[in-house]
Amino acid sequence: MSRISKGLPYLATIGHRGFTAGTNLVLTIVAGRALEVADFGALALMMAVIGLLMIFHSTLFSEPMLVYGPRDYQASLQRYLGFLGSTQFGAGLLISVAIGVGGLILGKEGYLAFAIVVPLALSLDFQDRSFFMQLNPVVPFASSVIQFATLTVLLFLGSGTQTIGGFLGIYATSFLAANLFQLVAHLRTWPQFGTAELARDEVVRRHVRFAAWSMASHLLLFLVTNFYIFVLPVLQDIETTAVFRAQSAIIGPGAQAFSALGLIAVPMLRVSTDRDAFVGKLMRFLAVITALGVPIILVLGMFGRPLIGLIYADKYALSPLGYWLVGLYPLAIGYAFMIGSALRALDRADLIARAAGVAVVLTLPLGLYLTSRFGVEGVIIAQVLGCLTVTGHGVYTTRLLLHSHFEKAT
Repeated sequence: MSRISKGLPYLATIGHRGFTAGTNLVLTIVAGRALEVADFGALALMMAVIGLLMIFHSTLFSEPMLVYGPRDYQASLQRYLGFLGSTQFGAGLLISVAIGVGGLILGKEGYLAFAIVVPLALSLDFQDRSFFMQLNPVVPFASSVIQFATLTVLLFLGSGTQTIGGFLGIYATSFLAANLFQLVAHLRTWPQFGTAELARDEVVRRHVRFAAWSMASHLLLFLVTNFYIFVLPVLQDIETTAVFRAQSAIIGPGAQAFSALGLIAVPMLRVSTDRDAFVGKLMRFLAVITALGVPIILVLGMFGRPLIGLIYADKYALSPLGYWLVGLYPLAIGYAFMIGSALRALDRADLIARAAGVAVVLTLPLGLYLTSRFGVEGVIIAQVLGCLTVTGHGVYTTRLLLHSHFEKAT
């Protein structure tokens, strides 16, 4: 029973990632089949914008909360969470208004629904992290199940949906259901939090200072992996963007699973008592990623064309080589995630930004050329090269750090 209890947070974390990825995958598949290719490309760009906004939002609100909340603001946690929650939701509303007004001015279809999705998505990310801060991943897991179920049921009931706005409306409703569930859960735990006075100016300064470095790291990693969807419409066309999104969604759950493994690896690596124990654990995690990643490559490489054709009703096809490349990406990003976890376990998360910076310098110019020349296949080659560069630099710096780290510990 004790082993089950100890493993429950890890299972809940993996489950949360899985259902979150599943929600996006189901929406992508159904919308990809129903919409015209150009409309699906526009929807793909909107979803990519949400991911970009989450970088700024999480580095300013959620990530510093995970660091400072349990350590420095336990006595005033009620006021701390209340201040952050209201501020982040206000920021989300301002972004929403800007998107809505821009959509009205431009007369673009779906922008009003998109304006509703944005604050709900940002708010759910904040609430997820607040429960992770309380070491309670079960609530985010349950809310991800509710979001997945809500989206699936609404897509079934609205099976005739044929517009971007319709799909975004369903997406927004699923976010609303998950947010309400977590809000109720917060109300149940709220009285237990400390109510001491809170120095808000200090909170703002510390969060801004934290965000300055963390945001740089995230943006560099963004340039290595997710930036290309924004240049595809320029270097190719919106239809190519749709193909890229359709392929990326299929491998999304695999990438999310490897990301969850990275989260689990950090505390396990941190308790290593010597260099050999650390390396042994890291190699076992990398072996798990390899064991899971190689079958993905083989399945997509050998059966990708009929499989993707079946899923998307014979739309968004790639060349035979393209499916092998798509299958390779989760393995490449899984290695990068795990080496990043090793650096975090060694208290050198700053070196992740350095590795990403090296990858940007070495692969971004080549990636832009490959994108303009080969389209989706070029993007995936660039992403794989970027991830492998991050991994290679990370391995090099980890090897340099290991001796000095454990020498200090003794």
